[in-house]
Amino acid sequence: MWAILALILFLRLFWHACEPIGIVGDEAYYWDWGRKLDWGYFSKPPGIAWLHRLVAELGGQSAYGIKACAALLATSSVAFLFLAVRKFSGDTIARSAACILVLSPGNLLLGSFLTTDAPLVFFWNGGLWMIARIMHEEKPKGSHFFHLWLAISMGSLFKQMMMMQIILLAITAVWMRRDLLRRWELFAASVGSLVVLVPSLMWNYSNDWITFQHTAHHFAPAKLGLGPFLSRIGELFGVTALLVSPVVFILCLMAVASVSRALRSQTQAIQFFWIWGALPFCFCALMTLRQQVNPNWPIVYISPLVVMAFLLFQSKKKFWKWAFCISLSMTLIAMTVPFLMNTIYQYGWIKPQLRGWEGYKELAASLDRFRRQDDAIVVIGHRFSASHLAFHLHDHPSVWLWNDSGEIRSQYDLWNAPPTQANLLLVVEDKGAKNAPRTPPDVFDGAEYLASVPLHPARPEQKFHFYRSKPLAHWPQIGENPH
Repeated sequence: MWAILALILFLRLFWHACEPIGIVGDEAYYWDWGRKLDWGYFSKPPGIAWLHRLVAELGGQSAYGIKACAALLATSSVAFLFLAVRKFSGDTIARSAACILVLSPGNLLLGSFLTTDAPLVFFWNGGLWMIARIMHEEKPKGSHFFHLWLAISMGSLFKQMMMMQIILLAITAVWMRRDLLRRWELFAASVGSLVVLVPSLMWNYSNDWITFQHTAHHFAPAKLGLGPFLSRIGELFGVTALLVSPVVFILCLMAVASVSRALRSQTQAIQFFWIWGALPFCFCALMTLRQQVNPNWPIVYISPLVVMAFLLFQSKKKFWKWAFCISLSMTLIAMTVPFLMNTIYQYGWIKPQLRGWEGYKELAASLDRFRRQDDAIVVIGHRFSASHLAFHLHDHPSVWLWNDSGEIRSQYDLWNAPPTQANLLLVVEDKGAKNAPRTPPDVFDGAEYLASVPLHPARPEQKFHFYRSKPLAHWPQIGENPH
C-alpha cells in the first residue's frame, strides 16, 4: 500500500510539474491572506493562511509548491483512511478500498487545489484513524487521545466543518463503546480541542463576528418546492457521483438503504463507517429540502461512505472491478483534458471559467508593462481578480480592492487603504454584463485611460481596462476597522 501511495504521489507531482492547471481564484485569495498573518479572516479560521505562508516560504512563492502541498495532503489522507479501515477489516480490504479512493477523480481534485478542503480531509482522516485505534483497544493509550486532540484542533483551524467530528465521536461512543464516556481523555481530546479557537474567537469579537456573519449566509433558506428541491439534491448527488464515479455512488446509495434498515445486525466495521459516512451524508441530503448545499460540504463523509459500501458488497467483485475501471478512466481523462484546453476553447465547446486560472498570468504581464515603481494597484471588480494580480505580477505587490458599497464583502475590506500619496493604477473589470463597470467611479476624477485587455481570446466579453489616477484623498471606510 505504501508503495502504491508513493507511486501515485510521484506521478501527481510530475503531472503538476508539467503545469496542466494553474492557480485558481480561491488559492490566490488564500495565498494573499498568508502575506498578512492574523488570528482570523473574513470567511475562514486562520489555518489556510498559515499553511499558504509556510508553503510560500518553503516553495519560493511558486505555483508548483502550492500544488505539491495539495497533492501531498490528498495522498496522505488516504493513507490515514487505510490505517483506520485496517483496524476493522485487515490489510486486504483496507488496501482495496484505499486504492478505489486514491485513484478516484475526487482525490485527484483534492490534490490539485490548496484550498481548505485538502487540509480538512487530511486532519479529519487522521482523527478517524485515532478513533479507530481507540475503539479497538480495551484500554486505549493516552497518546491516542492526544493525537486525536491534535487532529481535531488542527483541522478546526482550517474549516468549521472539523467540529462535526466531535459530534460524530460522541455518537460513536454512545452507540459502540459507552465505557469510553468515563474517560476524561475523551472529553479533553474532543471538546478540549476547541481551546485552539479562542484567539480566533477574540479576533472575531474585535471584528464584529464577521466570520460568523459570513458563515450564516450559507444557511439561508432557499426557494421551497419539489422542483427546487430536486434541483438541489440532483446537484449534490451529481457532483458526488462525478467525484467517486457513478457506479461507486450507486453502490453507496444501495448500501445506505440496506444498512439503515438493519443497522444493529451489521458488523462493527459497517456500523462504524455508517456513523461516519452514511449518517452525516444523509443529513446533508436532507438539508437540500430547505437550502442550497455546497457539494464540498460532505467531502469528509464520502470516503467513509465508500468504505461502508465496500464492506457490505465486498463479495460483488465484478461490480467493484467495473467501478474501479470507470473511476480510473475518469481520473485519467481528467488528467488529460487540461492539456487540450486550448483546442476546446478554440472550438467554443466551453469558455474559460472566471473562478479558474486561464488568462490571469497574461493579464498580469500586460499590467506590468504600464506599472511604475510608486504605483498602488487598485482593482475595481471581483476579489479573485485582485488576488490573481497580486500572485502573478512579477514582484507580488500589494493589491487593493475597491469597495464603496458600505458592506464588508471580502478580506480586502479588513485591510489598510493604499498610501495616500501613491499614484493609482486602476484595473477596471468589465464582465460584459449590462451593469458592469466600464469606467472608474466618479471619485477617480481625471483618470487617464491606458489600455483594455481581454481575459482570454475565448472570452472576449471579459475585459480589464487600465487607468492611471492621481492619489485618492479619501478611501471608503467600511464600519470600524481595528487594523
